[in-house]
Amino acid sequence: MTPTSSLTILGRSLRTLFQRWPVLLTIQGITFLVVLPIVLAFRSTLANAFGSSPVVERMLSDFDYTTYSDFMSSQKEAMAFFQRTVGPLMLISIIIHGLLGSGLAVSMAGEGRVTEFLKATGRFLGRSFRLLFYALVSGILIVGIWTFAVGGIWTVMTSGDRIESEYLLAVVVVTLLFLIPVAIIALATEYARILMVREDRRNVLRTLWDGFVFVFRHPLRMVVQHGSIFVAMLALLGLYW
Repeated sequence: MTPTSSLTILGRSLRTLFQRWPVLLTIQGITFLVVLPIVLAFRSTLANAFGSSPVVERMLSDFDYTTYSDFMSSQKEAMAFFQRTVGPLMLISIIIHGLLGSGLAVSMAGEGRVTEFLKATGRFLGRSFRLLFYALVSGILIVGIWTFAVGGIWTVMTSGDRIESEYLLAVVVVTLLFLIPVAIIALATEYARILMVREDRRNVLRTLWDGFVFVFRHPLRMVVQHGSIFVAMLALLGLYW
């Protein structure tokens, strides 16, 4: 798969996705209602902690590690709340996507009606829950084992006296290495979901295994196709920054 064909597929997928805007609004509405209480509590905590302080705006406009370090040490209560909040928000997002993803896959291949999406979500709800459970268990096992190797690399890169740039390099390298198994698990789960919907499979564990097999059989396609999405996201972030 060439970068050109990858971008073509990405463009077609985005066009199809935007044509299903009622389904997207339904998914976003459900997600919004679920996470709203946590987001409001987080916003209130940040407002009480920072007030009119310009430190957050300064970090967003021109990141500086010294400012970030001072910020983290001076706002321990707010950061503790942030750390307690990120985990539940990520877990809720994963659960919502895992349970609603099958309905979205059906609507992407079908006419894109909200009723079609809701019916497909209900039809595959049990299998979607099992797929999500198996993916989370495999993720915990794989990431847990991988963490030991990444931890050794982190120790080597940060041992002794290190300057700020070397420490930041270690953070980037370890983060990228940590994301490798996470990306593989996420991709395998997505392709397993597509197989489950397209072929109406009921053996969810075997379907997840087939998702892993597909990812490892087509590594170049995975890198090009999903790498283009990652590059597009970075470009958008760069425009914002």
